Amino acid sequence: MSKKLKVALISIGGMILLWFFLRAVVGCGHPLKQFVPDAPTVVSVIPADKAASVGLTAEVKAIFSKAMDPATINLSTFTLSSAGGLVNGAVTYEPSSLTATFTPSAEFSYGTTYVATLAATVKSTEDKEMGVPFSWSFNTIPLYGLIDTNFGNGGQIIGGLSTRESGVAVLTDQAGRILVAGYSEGHSVLWRFDAAGHPDTSFGNNGVVELQKIMIADSSGKCMAIDSSGKILLAGYTSALVQGTEISMTITRLLENGSIDSSFGTAGYVSTSGPVGKGAVGNALVVAPNGKIVVTGSVTTTKGNTVMALWRLRADGLPDTSFGNNGVATHGDVAGTDSYDSGTQVAISPSGNIYVLGTSVSINLNTGLHKILTLVVWGCKPDGGLDTTFNNGKGFIFSEAIGLDLLISSANKVLVSGAEISNNRRWMKVWQFNPDGSADLSFGTSGFVTGAEDSVGSSLLRDSSGLLLIGGISGGGIAVWRIYDSGSFDTGFGNNGTARFDLSTGDGGVSSMTIDSSSGIIICGNIVNGQTKNMAAWRFK
Repeated sequence: MSKKLKVALISIGGMILLWFFLRAVVGCGHPLKQFVPDAPTVVSVIPADKAASVGLTAEVKAIFSKAMDPATINLSTFTLSSAGGLVNGAVTYEPSSLTATFTPSAEFSYGTTYVATLAATVKSTEDKEMGVPFSWSFNTIPLYGLIDTNFGNGGQIIGGLSTRESGVAVLTDQAGRILVAGYSEGHSVLWRFDAAGHPDTSFGNNGVVELQKIMIADSSGKCMAIDSSGKILLAGYTSALVQGTEISMTITRLLENGSIDSSFGTAGYVSTSGPVGKGAVGNALVVAPNGKIVVTGSVTTTKGNTVMALWRLRADGLPDTSFGNNGVATHGDVAGTDSYDSGTQVAISPSGNIYVLGTSVSINLNTGLHKILTLVVWGCKPDGGLDTTFNNGKGFIFSEAIGLDLLISSANKVLVSGAEISNNRRWMKVWQFNPDGSADLSFGTSGFVTGAEDSVGSSLLRDSSGLLLIGGISGGGIAVWRIYDSGSFDTGFGNNGTARFDLSTGDGGVSSMTIDSSSGIIICGNIVNGQTKNMAAWRFK
């Protein structure tokens, strides 16, 4: 083949390749100029593509590779849309940061996918178009506070061991299973369910353990704890009828399968009738970071009245003799001399102090006058003694309101939930106190938050995002409130901060609340239908 022929063939081949290239580019509807090296591009976006849980007030931004012509960036070329159509807003361009911003005119909707799009005709200051449109999407935070209808039966679990039963405390274990401690027909019961609310048949007898030697107090939402090894601790009392002596504060520990842990105390139980042997009751317990067990309740004195009691045990159930007087500390006389005092809830602060919520009642048999304090908070040092820096040396604060649960913040502030009662009406209420016992005036209105009429806050905890949850009753249903640290209600939760589940029977009670591994809110208590009261649990998303 001659040299001229080779050159001719190569030239023809090159032209054919060029024709196919142009055909592929222009013939498919893409303008050739998109391949110009100087065309502007989007280098980053806010929120990121496929971002989840984006806030409702977020702005949408696109950052370019080079300076852009502001005249080409407007509501026609920078759009935001959802399934409901285009979003109204304003578009601006900031030359110094090469950033185009879409600012919605209203908050985003909860749980919604949004798509942002920049048109291909957006130009740089060099009069170069992007050439192709650019799009990305993101999802806003979901709406929380809805009953989880996939849990149990339509969002709730109802017991049925007897016609007189109730759930008192609820926790989830390390495997995500749900434990409910309560009582049925005069003895304590422990139920276990899987995460979906179905009985865990591998636990006890088809998901139920019945305990005859310990009784759980009806009012204690913190009578149960799970230690670092997964063992289950219960606090309560043993009646005189069972043991033939005075009523005794009793703690038992169970293995993960529901059987009694015989290595704890004596054959799995620890009991005491108090320092003078006249009787004692355990209402609540907490496991300290060092594994020691702190219990609160009451002991009866030689005069026949009761004082608030704190016990501290080693992990094996033996008394911690470095605490109080051989493992027990007592404090009383809040409402008056020889008043009847009791601890109902207990919590340990990050600084190691121990706080007890309880009650104090003073009765004058001569005059018939009485003083009833249903909200008392004792501040105690790590050794069980009263903290004299709490409430100007008194070591306690009190109110005639109803206190039902106690929570200590990371800043050592004391939160109490319960209710304010006036003229036979009640309002859910949460109080916050500074570490010295004074009202935290930065919280809510002068240190407290109030809910709607005919409501009670029974349980307190923080959710996975750090917001405060209050579980209780509102009207004829189960309720959960969610508030910020400032005390304002989270309007993105339920209906303006309140989630409710109406009870078909019209009556029920809430004792305790916990968060599961998927951030669901599980509440336990009871549901009443005529003369029947059953243990019940509910789950909110």
